[in-house]
Amino acid sequence: MTSTFSWTPDWAYTGQHKPRVFATQFGDGYVQRLINGINTDLRTWNLSFSVRTLVEINAIEAFLVSMQGATAFYFPLAGLSGQALVICPQWTPPSPAGPGNYTMTATFNEVVA
Repeated sequence: MTSTFSWTPDWAYTGQHKPRVFATQFGDGYVQRLINGINTDLRTWNLSFSVRTLVEINAIEAFLVSMQGATAFYFPLAGLSGQALVICPQWTPPSPAGPGNYTMTATFNEVVA
């Protein structure tokens, strides 16, 4: 059974599309481009978790540690319908952001199972 990430990131998170394209440059300036493989437009999200309690920020980090950067989990898309299957290959450790407040960031990469 696949886990679901149950914490809401800060609303100002960004995502991006970066389709995989194979390009060949010819001597006359002509470039030939081809789609590289299947599922070539998987998304990436850069997320922040700001002004969180130590308990919440530790729970977020414990979840990400348990996924080990390789186990996929569901990420509900805030403000959009649906969810994405993702892995989290990198995150920052929690850091103090004021009295009783902590922050961290994470990158989620969409995957195909």
